[in-house]
Amino acid sequence: MKHIQICLFLFIFWPSLGFSLNSDREQNIQIQADAAIVDDNTGITIYSGNVTIDQGTLHISADEVKVIMNEKEVLQVIASMEPKSSNLAHYEQQPEEDEALVSADAKVITYFLQEERLHLVGRALLRQTNDVFSGELLHYDLAKGIVDLRGGGKKSDGRVHITLTPKPK
Repeated sequence: MKHIQICLFLFIFWPSLGFSLNSDREQNIQIQADAAIVDDNTGITIYSGNVTIDQGTLHISADEVKVIMNEKEVLQVIASMEPKSSNLAHYEQQPEEDEALVSADAKVITYFLQEERLHLVGRALLRQTNDVFSGELLHYDLAKGIVDLRGGGKKSDGRVHITLTPKPK
């Protein structure tokens, strides 16, 4: 019975994603995975195996998605890929009606809901409008619009890469 309550909390408080269209919050959440484990005691739900989560313009895909909750709300959503996989976890969402999708790819994407922050680790790539940020580690403050980007990584040249597109006049 308690796992039903946790699932209901997920559906009720998932819309607390502050970085989304209001209409997204009114949409049903569609979750597909090969398996799911709900731990009533810890408030952690783990979806595994080709996971997709959709709600309006929100789309998350990964090998595994972990949802961490307290009694009242979702605290973190962690989307990750298997270490040996060459694929990346994916997140996208349209922040406002008149804005383009924001999309992110990385080996691990952590969304801290209360702080409205995205942390991308491993081949991190963030696309917002026509601007592109890439490096090994990326922290994105959604509320303030601040990107903190770090280089490194064995497969890259160890540098960050940024493409900024001038705003039309």
